[in-house]
Amino acid sequence: VGERALSLGLPRLLDLLALGEVGPTPLDAPAPDAAPAGKRRAPTVVLPREPVRPVLRCFGRFEIMVGGEAVDTTGLRPRAQALLHLLALHGGRGVHREVLIDVLWPESEPDTGLRGLQVAASSVRRLLSESPVGGPRLERTGDAYRLALPEDIDSDLAGFDAGVARARQALASGHPEEALVALDEVLTYHHAPLLDEDGPVDWAVDQRTRYLDQAVWAVAELARIHLAGGRPGEAAAACSQGLRWDRYRDEMWRLMETALDATGDVAAARLSRLRYREMLDELGVAPPDLQAVG
Repeated sequence: VGERALSLGLPRLLDLLALGEVGPTPLDAPAPDAAPAGKRRAPTVVLPREPVRPVLRCFGRFEIMVGGEAVDTTGLRPRAQALLHLLALHGGRGVHREVLIDVLWPESEPDTGLRGLQVAASSVRRLLSESPVGGPRLERTGDAYRLALPEDIDSDLAGFDAGVARARQALASGHPEEALVALDEVLTYHHAPLLDEDGPVDWAVDQRTRYLDQAVWAVAELARIHLAGGRPGEAAAACSQGLRWDRYRDEMWRLMETALDATGDVAAARLSRLRYREMLDELGVAPPDLQAVG
């Protein structure tokens, strides 16, 4: 090493060793995974890990995830779970305690309902406080409760609402292709009914219906854009999705008929008309061409 250091100069030798261009001398014991002499070893690059965003899901099964791990809410009693889900629907906005009591304890005396709310809120607060830092937290301000959400949370409700707003703005300003992107995003969020596990309770049904109406609107607008763009097959596929959600939408059947006629698929168009007629018969409504005018 001494003679080579003298001939190369110590700084130059250190540079070459760092680049792997000078192999080990007989006095140097090679490392088990050392690169062959004269060959440069590829450096090991350790990329920084992207922080995992907290997640809040309300379409389909309710879910909270923090640090990539699901928060187990199954230990909550039914009223406490309902409180958590109801507050999640308000996206971080406060809900007055009287509203919560009326919704979740409708037949209770005021004092009984208040105690029930306090017990349920305590259970939810404790559960969320025990989850990793960075997730939602239950807060009380005056007589209102709210689910405080982190700024970086990935919320399907927020994504759905933002997509609907962008689509409406793009349609109003005459930019259908921009609306198409936003509408596609809306429909990726609405993959299942809102809070499906909560069943037919009034407060869930009302919100479920509202979001379903917006999803069906999104499908209809998507079909119109595809038809205008000469893509009847995509329009028919969108209508099919809309009819799976709500088969009683007259507008959707008419869009489907137009789309299938444009594809030239005579059999599919005829089958669609037959199903449309079956739906009208089920409701006791005559087909449009048979209804009296006046």
